[in-house]
Amino acid sequence: MSFEFEAIGTHWWITIEDDISATNKQKAFTELEQIAKQFEKDYSRFIPESFIGRLNQEKHLEDFPPELYDMLQYSANISHITDGHFSAAVGGTLASLGYDENYSFTKSGKVLPGYILRLDKDKIELSNDARVDLGGIGKGWLIDKLARHLKEKNIHFFCVNGGGDIFATTHKDGTAWEFFLENPRDKEEVIGTIQVKHAAIACSSPSRRQWKDKNTGESLHHLIDQKSKLPVTSIKMVFTYGKDALSADTASTALFVSPPVFWDRIQEVCEVNYLIFTEAGTIYQTEGYPGILFAADS
Repeated sequence: MSFEFEAIGTHWWITIEDDISATNKQKAFTELEQIAKQFEKDYSRFIPESFIGRLNQEKHLEDFPPELYDMLQYSANISHITDGHFSAAVGGTLASLGYDENYSFTKSGKVLPGYILRLDKDKIELSNDARVDLGGIGKGWLIDKLARHLKEKNIHFFCVNGGGDIFATTHKDGTAWEFFLENPRDKEEVIGTIQVKHAAIACSSPSRRQWKDKNTGESLHHLIDQKSKLPVTSIKMVFTYGKDALSADTASTALFVSPPVFWDRIQEVCEVNYLIFTEAGTIYQTEGYPGILFAADS
């Protein structure tokens, strides 16, 4: 039995295979949707009344859930290991490129550095130019949160799919879930498969969030190297496989926006394996990445 809904700007599919009543499954689905919608209400950059919205407007916040501190601290750790190429303070850069709260899709012509000046459990402070965006970790964090909720309800066989970032247990018969790998140059085609058992997969690609500047027609996307303040153009797509959705989601973004010199460090810290396609056509795959690519036609 499956259930679909929209939250945090993406489409969700959740499947439960346990032998429980349809009523209990529907109750679980309703609870999951409520959790996801509350997460969006609390942490979306696009909702002025959210904790993130208030922080970005006022540049300081003193009354917030411990979860927000935990997410920002996690992001700060990843920012540290990538020397700042990955950053939760990327919201200001995204806004300056047109991906702002009003979806203007028009570059402001002014890109300024922004920083989280203070991150404590009782207070967060931003520089005047900073805006926080949790897009690099938020989906993975939420997927794991929903998975934990199902496990707490003694539901054992399920798949949580948030727009292609996925955590899955096993099927009820103990077999793995199988998913297709999207062609980085044509999202209507597939190039391989991957099997998942009690693990997570994620994908980062410009096609997930892209737009054209309304004034210049310039093509832009959301995967920003926060040191250059520009969308990364050298990478076409990143696939990751990890123990949980947070690790897979974070690593896929960090790998995309960081130079190759940081890839080994990201893999080690996030405990993931990856498959990377560059714009030039080169493929990088770690030995432990379990995806299988289809053989090219001769």
